[in-house]
Amino acid sequence: MIVSQTSINKCYLLFIFKISALTNVRIHEIESKNGEYLRLLNISNSDDYDLGGHFLQQNMACVPVSRFKFPFNTIIRAGQTITV
Repeated sequence: MIVSQTSINKCYLLFIFKISALTNVRIHEIESKNGEYLRLLNISNSDDYDLGGHFLQQNMACVPVSRFKFPFNTIIRAGQTITV
């Protein structure tokens, strides 16, 4: 299953290449000047989520310009953020 989440301003796409759906992690913030970083938020109050092996890809004018792969065992704790 592929799940994508987009931000209109900076055209970020979050691609998830796992069987389970990513339901508790959201794009929380994108740096407003240059889009140099973004923060993901785990909205769950109780469940941690392993982002390991997932990809974050930035597109400009529908063309990929950068891609980040989370290292295995990258855990985003319940209620916490992670900055990329």
